[in-house]
Amino acid sequence: SKPVRESPCLPLSSVCLSVSAPQEEADSKEKGLSGVLDRASEVYRAAVTKVKDIGSALLGVAEMYYAEHIVPIADHYIEQAGNKTTSVWEGITSRWENFWQS
Repeated sequence: SKPVRESPCLPLSSVCLSVSAPQEEADSKEKGLSGVLDRASEVYRAAVTKVKDIGSALLGVAEMYYAEHIVPIADHYIEQAGNKTTSVWEGITSRWENFWQS
């Protein structure tokens, strides 16, 4: 029996593996980058949702505060201003009518 000599050439399967390794590595990097981008997108959407929820809650509190604290005070002053305007207008028109009648 003759001793088996190892061939100096690499077997075809190892050559194929070594040639395909860079492509597989590039694919895994793309998948990794895609995964990172997907995760960043999810985190961004979650943050936007949270900010919108907080904004909505703050708007509700502001509307409630306005209705309970500002409107009652402002309505009184608006009513006073309206009454004063009506009173002044009635005074002007009555004087004008008296002026033209005399």
